[in-house]
Amino acid sequence: MTTDAELVAAKAVAMFSATSESVLDLLSEYEPPSSMSADRIRLAILKLADGDESKLLEKIELAEIDPRDVVGEAEYPRQMRHPPGMATEEMILADRADYEAWLSSE
Repeated sequence: MTTDAELVAAKAVAMFSATSESVLDLLSEYEPPSSMSADRIRLAILKLADGDESKLLEKIELAEIDPRDVVGEAEYPRQMRHPPGMATEEMILADRADYEAWLSSE
C-alpha cells in the first residue's frame, strides 16, 4: 500500500520530472496551519499546478492563507462553482471520479 507521502513524491516526479527534487523541497517546507493533512494539501497543490512551477508557488501561497481553498479547487471543482448546498449528486460523483482518476494516473 502506498502512503500519502509516497504518492506526493510520485506525483511530483510525474509532473515535474526535471525539477522534482526542488518541488519536493518547496512542498516539504509547507506546513498546514490547521488540522488538515499536509499530504492532502500537497497533493492538491500539485494537481492545481499541473506541472507549472509558477502555479506551484501561487498555490503554495494560497494554501498558506487557507488550505481549504486549494483542497476545494483540486478535489471539488464543480461543487466550488456553486453556492453551498446547491451541488447535485452528479457533480459530487464526477468530482470524486475525476480526482481519483488523477490520483491513480502516472
